[in-house]
Amino acid sequence: MLEAGSGEGKSDEGGYSLTMRGEAWLTSGEDGHLVLLEPGALAAAFGQFRAKFGEGYHQRTQEAIRCRDASAWLATCAMAGAAAESILFAAAIAKTGDEARILRAYVASKGPRKIPDIVVGRAPDRLARPFRAGMSLLSYWRDVGGHGRVTPVSAAEADQALHQLLTLSQFVFDNWDELTYDTASN
Repeated sequence: MLEAGSGEGKSDEGGYSLTMRGEAWLTSGEDGHLVLLEPGALAAAFGQFRAKFGEGYHQRTQEAIRCRDASAWLATCAMAGAAAESILFAAAIAKTGDEARILRAYVASKGPRKIPDIVVGRAPDRLARPFRAGMSLLSYWRDVGGHGRVTPVSAAEADQALHQLLTLSQFVFDNWDELTYDTASN
């Protein structure tokens, strides 16, 4: 057991120990850095978007978290990419009101690259840039996960993919009305 005054850290009776550096990090860290460390907090954070982005989104975010918990880094990233795709579908369908059209466009040549244009093709840069950036970063993982090549992926990359997905989810949620307003029909 480390003594509190020894300069090496602290320990409690429950078996937890902190180095001085760890204690300093915890006391000076931002709340956003702790979300991924709290059991259930990440699932709850993604869960707040379930009603807006749909059951496919929810399934993929929860599977991404389970993959992360199992140290399946590539699978985590692939599921994060798939969840981002669910956001894209939800926004495009909400904007057009035509699910069949969006699904046809998706399976057409270069469809996955054309769907973002449906959502932000005429949007101002303050909406289009973050949306496209989030989609491009996450579509990379969706694509890499499906090509059958050996792909070295680290825990840090998996955590970054989840962070990017959470950022994209919050951005689209916060800007939903503007992103899904159909200027062509109004």
